[in-house]
Amino acid sequence: LLEIHHPQGSSLLKFLPLADYPEVVNNIHLIEHLQTLPFPVEFRIKARFRKNKGALGMEATAERNRDRIGTELSEADEKGNVTKSSSVGAYMILEDIISGVDNGEYFLDFLPVFAITGSTPEEINYYKKMLMTAMEGLGVKIVPSQWDQPYLFYKMRSTEELTRSDRYWVQNMKVSAFVENLFFVSQKVGSDIGFYFGRVDHTTLNWAGNYEKAIASSPTPFFWNMFQANKEDIEGKLGDSPHVGIFGDTGSGKSFFAKLAFVYHSILKGLSLYIDPKDEMKSQFLYVRDKVESYLPEMEEKIADLVALIEDDEILERRIRNLEFAYHKPLIDYINHIHFVSLNTKDKKNIGALDPIVFLESEQAKELSTQVTEGLIGTKLTEDDRFENSFNYHLQQVIERRAKGETVGLLNVFKEMAKSKEELIKDRSENILSKISGTMLELVFSEGKNPSVSMDDHITVLGVTGLNLAKSGEVKTAQNKMSDIIMYALGDFCRFFGARNRDQETVIFLDEGWFFNTTDIGKGILMRMKRVGRSENNFLALITQSVKDGSSDEDDTAFGTIFAFKETGNTKAVLQAFGLPDDDEDVITWYENQTKGQALAKDPFGRIGRVVIHGQNSALNECFKTTFSEMESAKAVA
Repeated sequence: LLEIHHPQGSSLLKFLPLADYPEVVNNIHLIEHLQTLPFPVEFRIKARFRKNKGALGMEATAERNRDRIGTELSEADEKGNVTKSSSVGAYMILEDIISGVDNGEYFLDFLPVFAITGSTPEEINYYKKMLMTAMEGLGVKIVPSQWDQPYLFYKMRSTEELTRSDRYWVQNMKVSAFVENLFFVSQKVGSDIGFYFGRVDHTTLNWAGNYEKAIASSPTPFFWNMFQANKEDIEGKLGDSPHVGIFGDTGSGKSFFAKLAFVYHSILKGLSLYIDPKDEMKSQFLYVRDKVESYLPEMEEKIADLVALIEDDEILERRIRNLEFAYHKPLIDYINHIHFVSLNTKDKKNIGALDPIVFLESEQAKELSTQVTEGLIGTKLTEDDRFENSFNYHLQQVIERRAKGETVGLLNVFKEMAKSKEELIKDRSENILSKISGTMLELVFSEGKNPSVSMDDHITVLGVTGLNLAKSGEVKTAQNKMSDIIMYALGDFCRFFGARNRDQETVIFLDEGWFFNTTDIGKGILMRMKRVGRSENNFLALITQSVKDGSSDEDDTAFGTIFAFKETGNTKAVLQAFGLPDDDEDVITWYENQTKGQALAKDPFGRIGRVVIHGQNSALNECFKTTFSEMESAKAVA
């Protein structure tokens, strides 16, 4: 072994030369196999082109060896001796070399060496055995080269060349055979520069829920920056679709990953919005904040001790910062920065949060106000010209009053109409007011006294409760109709949030996206949200249980990035969404062997891999918790 000392410490290094290739190297893909090992292995090459002609050229050398072996084979045949298969194979290879020279092919002499590192001799020995066993399966022979480590160390330096005096372990191949090693390929997926989300799982194993073991078994990190998807001049990108699809069963890990992605990307300059239909994020985030805040007095005492002991300001600042990270103070600051909104009418502060006249202007406010009113009363809006004309007139008046700074909203339109001398207009307006009073419709129909959900906050988590959506074809109840109206307003809020400023990145995480596909209205809203995309610099992350929720016959807007967690009983649809063969048993096993926390990932470069999600911060991981139980004894049953 070699012991290498460097500014970061010291490590052990072992070189293992490749002593022999199999006779046929078609599809050997050596580099690809190395990347599947659960530890990093370098494969270093020193190479030089071999002359084809001349006394020492490939042709003359091959002819001399061919003639010698040919003579040996002829003599063995005359004597009736059994011919060695290795000699026959060597003769055929030499014939192939001579033919290659005639056809103008190039040949290489090269010295291939594996390099492994570790912290102890036992670790190096373990890696060596694993590598030799893995290569033996490919027909590749590796030797320990115990006494040649200094020679190999110096030979593998970037300034050294391969010369004719280098004889040991030097291989000779056609260039066309040499490239079968599959140099310059990678099994990475995601971004070259981005947030760390976990590891690429190079195996097809089923880890049986032990995703920590899957993480430990992979040397390849998985980085991702979703904002890269629609940026210009990025080499290798296949498209510019900014949208992200996150699919999988309940409990597969998709919500954990989605929330982790939301937190990471929300610390960048763009505006971030998370639609939380279960309204569970607010309570859990605030619970974690309060929990870690309770340890801050202890942190302050330690800081006071540091101030008394350390005089160097630079060292003191570094030690204080380390303490703050240890006590999760940056996480507390982050959670305090989030604008949590729970759209629940029990809290009077939420009344009017989705009022079109409050959060929109002019034509946009008029368009959405008309849609939600038609959703409330149906054809009654247009069946009588007098009522429709009165509605249009008063709607325009209220919008103009709002623009001048008055505190008014969509409810004021019907309050003004209720003053009409026309019996029809008066009665119908009063009927509308009675339907709105004390219901969730107050989120949309208000007098504008409360601010709407802000489009300018850096980070917003928007919780929605009480929605009851009818499936396509079902007869709608009054509760269904009210839920549709909230959906209309919520969908348009998201659309305008994403389209308002083309110069600023906006990202919308839409959780429980299947809600939108249960109704025709929801499908239309989702389609409109997806159409706000690249040109408006908006990124939509759709989080739902099935890849089927990501597209329809009416909408073919593609997702540039896809994450498919385990989706039971829908393997074919998932593989088709990735463009993978749905009848290949190996591919099916690769997907179906996924365990909790694993997903197939397809990035904007068209690369597909199996990744394991890794949340590194324990307090942040607790923010994503969604299941709670007092039945502690159940943990020991398994």
